Amino acid sequence: MDVTVPARTPSNRPLANPFGDRASLVARVLAGDPGKIWGTRELAVAAHVSTMTASHVVRRLEQANVVLVEKAGKARRIYLKSVESLIMAWSRYYDWSANRLTTYSVPMGDPERFLRRLPNALSGYRWALTMHAAAALLAPIATWSKVHVYVDIQEREALQSMASALGWAEASDGRLVIAQPSYKESVWFGVRQVDSLPVVSNVQLLLDLWDYPDRGREQALHLLNVQARTAPSRNNG
Repeated sequence: MDVTVPARTPSNRPLANPFGDRASLVARVLAGDPGKIWGTRELAVAAHVSTMTASHVVRRLEQANVVLVEKAGKARRIYLKSVESLIMAWSRYYDWSANRLTTYSVPMGDPERFLRRLPNALSGYRWALTMHAAAALLAPIATWSKVHVYVDIQEREALQSMASALGWAEASDGRLVIAQPSYKESVWFGVRQVDSLPVVSNVQLLLDLWDYPDRGREQALHLLNVQARTAPSRNNG
């Protein structure tokens, strides 16, 4: 007996959120080398995600007019149009306050000197500077008096125990803001040492600054301008 096999309908499964924690690794790789042209598999390997995830994310970024995808036979050539276009698209989904934020009163004095004391204070923890304290190490333009730092502590009780041991008191008007990251994995992607201090990647720093009310957008645009002047031209390979 002949059996009629129904035609396969296209999958209605939604594409991966390109700005979710793990999926955002693809965008972070693209932003980390904005002049590079990528293949899908190469991009997946660099981002430590599956080829399917990379392909889905690229499709979403293409729909958002953030990346350009050119066909070369069966292969695809993928490149980021600009870091600024990526940040503008991503910022519509990103909210700094989604991180668990705790503000502390600390014996800071000169904030730049305080930064030099952080490696000892946070010894044994994974951490990285962000916001104006981080930008001041790269391309400063705005004055700043608060220090914002990501610390890889998931439990609030553990954070409070650490702060108490250091003599840091929780206070709404304090000058140290500790962020327990909502991006538990990808926020650490691209962390680098700048003047012997850990700093988040450029894309994470730009995201954090973009909608920050205290001259954040000004500082972010300044960083973009500095990066654009020093970036190599696209390799068309």
